[in-house]
Amino acid sequence: MKTSVVLGLIAISSVTTASQLEASVIDFSDQPAGTSGFPFDASPQTLVYHIDGVTVTFAGGVILTNEGGGGPSVPIDLGNVYATATLTYAPKLTLINPLTITFSEAVQNLAVTVVNGLPGSYSLSDNLGHSDSFSLPTLNNSEATGTLVVPGTAVDVGFSGPPLLGSSFDFAIGQISFDVPAPPAVPEPSTVMLGGGFLAAAVAHFWQRFNK
Repeated sequence: MKTSVVLGLIAISSVTTASQLEASVIDFSDQPAGTSGFPFDASPQTLVYHIDGVTVTFAGGVILTNEGGGGPSVPIDLGNVYATATLTYAPKLTLINPLTITFSEAVQNLAVTVVNGLPGSYSLSDNLGHSDSFSLPTLNNSEATGTLVVPGTAVDVGFSGPPLLGSSFDFAIGQISFDVPAPPAVPEPSTVMLGGGFLAAAVAHFWQRFNK
């Protein structure tokens, strides 16, 4: 009985679950601080990340820092975000909707968090025809996350409407994550049995030796 318990503990300790593994995350915290609001004539900044062997490119927006406000409550993003808008007070803005994210190779389990945008409908859509729709309920002080399990290599993050306060779109990406690694492969049953047989024999030998 004690030998079986030892073997069971050894088997359990060798198992790694998907929840213990970490995804690749980009949150723009490594970028130089931007302004807290859109410059009058802001042009898109293309950002390129090399993370875990994948090149990720963001296009169409600019880095804003501590962006948001618009009311008495604290804005949700107190750091860098990658933002886009069209605004009546800044007609020279050349930012775009949707923002685009491209990957140098296929990834999995993509999650994109959108923050401090106009209330309304948002979507993720890729070059393979996959999409996910979600909404932001509050002006300037809310966030929501869209997900694609198996996205294509080009993903659009867009605002669908309705327009508000002289802006046809206004939103930011706060963070993306992707590629939760698969857990280690489980050995074939025959291999487990064979290895378990040798281990059982060794444990039984030492058990008998030290209990004479």
